[in-house]
Amino acid sequence: MKKMKGFEEYIAVPVILLVLFAILYYFIVLSVDIDKSRELHLVLRRYTMLMESRGCLSGAEQSDLVQELEELGVADIQFNSNPAEKAGYADTVILSITGTVEAGNIIGYHDFTYIKEGNRIRFDKTLQSTAQY
Repeated sequence: MKKMKGFEEYIAVPVILLVLFAILYYFIVLSVDIDKSRELHLVLRRYTMLMESRGCLSGAEQSDLVQELEELGVADIQFNSNPAEKAGYADTVILSITGTVEAGNIIGYHDFTYIKEGNRIRFDKTLQSTAQY
């Protein structure tokens, strides 16, 4: 019996293309999650710097922080430390929150700790600095 030449090549090309598209899709979804994580970190860092310069966050600043986090898609926001507690000069100020955020993949960015709950990730994020007001 004679073997058909080149049949394997016709099957291999679509399979390879399918695998490449799957990898590309995965990295696109991954980059969206990483970008969301980076934005969350930047918002928290900005408010940590406010705490650093004033010693604490006012009630209005806390409301603004919660609103910005909700705009990023964060839900179930809880403060683990009291950002309204005034720190003395050169004391440590801590901004620590817990919440859930929608994500396609499980992503940890720096010191994120996370638990996957359906299509949401529960995270704890803590930033600290030194009061310099």
